[in-house]
Amino acid sequence: MKKILLILLLTSSFLTLADDNDISLLDVSGEAVVYIVLDDEFAIYTWDGHAVAYLEGSVSDFNSMRIMDVYGWNGNHLGWFVDGFVMNHNGDASCSIKERHPSPEDWENLKYIKDYKYLKSVQDIEPEKPVFSGSFGEIDCLDLMISGGS
Repeated sequence: MKKILLILLLTSSFLTLADDNDISLLDVSGEAVVYIVLDDEFAIYTWDGHAVAYLEGSVSDFNSMRIMDVYGWNGNHLGWFVDGFVMNHNGDASCSIKERHPSPEDWENLKYIKDYKYLKSVQDIEPEKPVFSGSFGEIDCLDLMISGGS
């Protein structure tokens, strides 16, 4: 019995439940694959705890649903956060918040404890913003975000 409790304790120390300051981003299939931490400079983490990107803007920008740039820690411009969607450079959605997704899954996996964030690299110049198609495209949410890792 002590071994089981020890295993559960050790395992749970690497996992964390959803936080009110976390907003999950879903891929085209409705699975939550990354999340934004609102009180951590809008850092975006993968479910296994890796910091891969961030939203550039203020709490006021986020709360008023202003368009925010999405940058990788490597400085690459990945897209825009627009009305609950992450729009890629092709003008298609790669991710969305649950409330904007056409068929979200009902549950989310437990998250691993967050790794350290990288230093922000010099940001690329934002490309011209395309017209938003309003639908999901071929660029996967997780692949897009991981491309921003250092």
